[in-house]
Amino acid sequence: RNVFVSDEKMMMQRNIRRLLPLIIHQLILSTLKCKAFINEIAYKGSADQCNGDDWIELFNTGSSEVNLLNYVLHDDKGRDHGNAKTFPDMTMAAGEYKVLCKGADFNFGIGSSDTITVLDNNGTTLSTAALPGTGSDDQTYAYFGDTSNYQYTMTPTPGTVNVYTEPKSLKQQLEEQNDAG
Repeated sequence: RNVFVSDEKMMMQRNIRRLLPLIIHQLILSTLKCKAFINEIAYKGSADQCNGDDWIELFNTGSSEVNLLNYVLHDDKGRDHGNAKTFPDMTMAAGEYKVLCKGADFNFGIGSSDTITVLDNNGTTLSTAALPGTGSDDQTYAYFGDTSNYQYTMTPTPGTVNVYTEPKSLKQQLEEQNDAG
């Protein structure tokens, strides 16, 4: 067995030991980077929010505040469409939910099978949510971290943590409508 290590190998090991903490630090910083994430979408609005108009909820998943200056919110017509929203100087604290209302905060309408996207100030996509077109008017399309998926829910939660309530079947909806007269 060779007990002597070549100078080249020792130098490589020394460099790895020196650079490893820097690499780990950069990985940690990249995971803590703040992010404006699409958390919930009400494409037919909800009674108690935004005067019943469409709304989109953003959530800052990062550990520090984020300035949304020159971030872009758009639907499937794209970032260059006249109704795309370019944000002014506006901050979101770490862990903050921000509800954006159609007419007040953005001008495009949200369709049942629309795609909503948030771009950062460099044009990089931060979050995209594609509504599948299968929800009903009284549901929101919300992100659930435990499943890492968007799902329709019967419980709108603007400004707070999403709550999953199983959507009613068409049969249940028709029965309730019939019972109501």
